[in-house]
Amino acid sequence: VKAVAKEEGVEYLPLRERMCAYLESLPRRHPGALPFRKFGGAQLRANRQMNYLGKSLDEISASNGFALLVDGIHLNTHAASMAADLAESFLRSVTAGRTAAQPSL
Repeated sequence: VKAVAKEEGVEYLPLRERMCAYLESLPRRHPGALPFRKFGGAQLRANRQMNYLGKSLDEISASNGFALLVDGIHLNTHAASMAADLAESFLRSVTAGRTAAQPSL
């Protein structure tokens, strides 16, 4: 994705790198974390747990053994905060550059 962004001349926000660094900083998890082949079932369970049992997405994430995802695909609160922080930093830098280049009216 980073290479394609560079080729296309668009900005790249390093969410994957930030998430990987976070995961590497954690103590090794027990083998109870959900394997990839079971992500489909985790998505169905997450839907039922949220809609019928009223569990939060972060509770479901923890029950699946994930640190950053809810069901193997969707971001939990911690990962979503990482994405939001990157987006905010990018938007602030773009806005600051535009403001400096354009005098106010």
